[in-house]
Amino acid sequence: KDFATACGGKGANQAVAAGMLGLAPVEMICRVGDDIFGQNLLSNFRRVGVMFDEDKTVLKDTPSGVASIVVDGNSGDNMIIVSPGANYELTEKDVREAVTKAAPAQVVV
Repeated sequence: KDFATACGGKGANQAVAAGMLGLAPVEMICRVGDDIFGQNLLSNFRRVGVMFDEDKTVLKDTPSGVASIVVDGNSGDNMIIVSPGANYELTEKDVREAVTKAAPAQVVV
């Protein structure tokens, strides 16, 4: 009956919440596609001050990862359909390099 899109994902939601608090710098290590979903997510990060390395974050010719939540109108049961897209391009090496270059942090999620 209804359809809506929103930025999200567990890590992105946590980064945005921490950025909104404004108590410390927040940086997100992720990968998104060069599409409307990636653009929206990064715009949301910018809005709340979440930093990211744009050159490494945005992948050309790769779609952003998305998840669709479908809810049965009668039972209320839901099903989540995941298409990981650019998320699968983030490697252990990428994370290790980003964490090593980052300023000392009190929390890493």
